[in-house]
Amino acid sequence: AGGTEENVNGVTNTEQVVDNNTCPITLELFEDPGFCTGDGQTYERSAILRHLERSTISPVTRQDLVGAQIVPNYHARTSADSLRHGPAPEGRSMET
Repeated sequence: AGGTEENVNGVTNTEQVVDNNTCPITLELFEDPGFCTGDGQTYERSAILRHLERSTISPVTRQDLVGAQIVPNYHARTSADSLRHGPAPEGRSMET
């Protein structure tokens, strides 16, 4: 009990949480995550917008992203901020 547990792939729970809060393009914790409606993935907003200037193909799923929108992903932002700074005081969002 307690401590860090590994899953069947040898990945720790902590590594999995960090991976879920990391941009697949920059490999950094999210600061301004955007959800892409074309492939269902979350990216760092600036990284996916730069990618879309060069290509309409998803860097993760290889789907065509023509017409896709990038919308804020507040849950991913709050989660990444909690990893970076600890949880926000109760009743207060980490939004800026």
